[in-house]
Amino acid sequence: SFIRNYADRQHHQKEEEILFSTMNEELDDIARNIINHGMLVEHTLARGCVWDLETSLKNYKEDPSVENKLAVVTHTMSYVYLLRKHIDKENNVLYPYGEKNLKAETIARLDEAAKEYDKKVAAEQQK
Repeated sequence: SFIRNYADRQHHQKEEEILFSTMNEELDDIARNIINHGMLVEHTLARGCVWDLETSLKNYKEDPSVENKLAVVTHTMSYVYLLRKHIDKENNVLYPYGEKNLKAETIARLDEAAKEYDKKVAAEQQK
């Protein structure tokens, strides 16, 4: 639930809809390459890791064998490894590149859009 609702919906989807789309429109091929051939690919890989983890958890509930337990641990660690590398790229490549190259007005607009997105998601989760 946390992965689906926070990591994917609130964080990754917010990046895709707000930050990535703006950077793709307003910046150069370097930004587009980082986003389209790095960040978005990793978001898709993360969603695949979560699907594999959910499947392995379901299998373990049906058959709590050592093999199924190992599959849960393996898929969990695959997700953890992917996220660690992804977060490093966000913090040390993508975000600094955006901060350096986006206009101050754009950054302010992105900050506001991110806050509004978080409010929208919170309201949807209240329902």
